[in-house]
Amino acid sequence: MKTTLFATVQIKPGMMDAALAACVAVREPSLKEEGCIRYNFYVQPDSGHEIVFFEEWVDRAALDLHFTFPYFKEFGEKLGELAAGPPSIRVYEVTGYEDI
Repeated sequence: MKTTLFATVQIKPGMMDAALAACVAVREPSLKEEGCIRYNFYVQPDSGHEIVFFEEWVDRAALDLHFTFPYFKEFGEKLGELAAGPPSIRVYEVTGYEDI
């Protein structure tokens, strides 16, 4: 069963460049993880101060393992310093999908 993570985080004023740099730095090693299918982030177009994360993993165990790597822990600490508040994180267990 595939696992999808959808998260948003509000960034403090003037801190978006630093936040995006942290996102870029964590993306490459995350994509190299065996269980990672997709690891993307975007600036919410209508706010300019919110980052949206969309990740796909082969299963929940792969996502949970991702959270243990030092580069992810460093990313979490850095983003926490730049965030205006706690992130909103949802994890979905996907049993199937259809390409249309």
